Amino acid sequence: MNATGNQANFTPQSSHQPAIWASWSVAVAIAILSVEAVVAQPNPVQRTPEAFPAGNESLPVEPGVQWRGARLIYQLQGLKTSVDSVTFSPDSQIVIGGGGTNDPRAIFWSVASGKEIEDFRAQQQSVNALTFSPDGRTLVAAGNSSVINLWNWPGEKFRPDKALRRLFLEHFLNVLSVAITPDSQVLASGALDGIRVWDLTSGRPLYILSYFGDPVLSLAMNPDGVQLASAGTNGRVRFWDLRAASLLREFQPHTQAIRGIAYTSDGRTLITASDDRTIKVWDGATLQPLQVFTGHTGPVRAIALHPSGRILASASNDGVRLWDLTTGEEIALLTGHNDWVRSLSFSPDGTYLATGGFDRLINLWQSGPSLEPNPAPPVPTPQVPASPLPTQPITAFPNQAQ
Repeated sequence: MNATGNQANFTPQSSHQPAIWASWSVAVAIAILSVEAVVAQPNPVQRTPEAFPAGNESLPVEPGVQWRGARLIYQLQGLKTSVDSVTFSPDSQIVIGGGGTNDPRAIFWSVASGKEIEDFRAQQQSVNALTFSPDGRTLVAAGNSSVINLWNWPGEKFRPDKALRRLFLEHFLNVLSVAITPDSQVLASGALDGIRVWDLTSGRPLYILSYFGDPVLSLAMNPDGVQLASAGTNGRVRFWDLRAASLLREFQPHTQAIRGIAYTSDGRTLITASDDRTIKVWDGATLQPLQVFTGHTGPVRAIALHPSGRILASASNDGVRLWDLTTGEEIALLTGHNDWVRSLSFSPDGTYLATGGFDRLINLWQSGPSLEPNPAPPVPTPQVPASPLPTQPITAFPNQAQ
């Protein structure tokens, strides 16, 4: 059943220039009401989510049940355009939002208080992607300026003016997605001019996987650290071997653009989300269809996986839908935005979900009441796969598949 009490539509399927840093600007973050408590702010405005499942008392700890009782705790303001990207700090204590065209800032808010704690210019034009390396030591921002910026992430107060480590400048067009290997050694960037691969430690470019004429909207790194999945405007997914710098295979899961792609934490399942309003779940090895989720009324612009690997969040014109990947059930519909939802991210401890919209707001949701946060995984994660850096220098680009 979905959050409104109706049966979910679940159908099993058969068969370049470096950034010019401006003077720091100050934006205002307004922490609004949670469903249960008023935050002390002048003229608070109550925002009640329109669809919350009932029965939040004495919930068990399964993620699917926790997120049936999701509640809106803060609406964060400060960005002047759409929220094109959102992420959490490795300790789940800070939520970071990146602005759209003409507001290329990143704003940091405290998850505990909803107060703004940092504001700086992260790109030249927009912040299309924000992510942390798996070891928690690097913050990456990519945008329409074609530049990828990397900052050291210290344990103390973040100082962007002192923490900027390097710039990646090889792209010529908008960079829309980045993915990093589990050992934090290699970064892949997907852009309108293709895919480039970088040594994250040395900062040197390694090779180009695809070129102009193959725009890439989304990337997903397999947990094995070797295979990279890319998706673009033609509805096709390609799989790349990062060690051999070569194309492995490809298939056509959708007929329209794919804006979201993700692997589950065990690498056995691949998820794709498209402008065709569907989300499809695939066996990662055989590429056989497992599930199809329908219900969104517009293009699916982003997806995010809960750290448990069981809950999927999807963003579209009608809000955010939460799906249980085990049962195939839609478990909640979150409708706290006034416009289309553009970006979303779960916190590493699995307790919070941040959603960013064209209404310039970040909604911060918390899982059901009376539940202690799951402990964050140790950073860096031990026994990660070895870096897929090529054993020999690559002197020629891999052949482009036709």
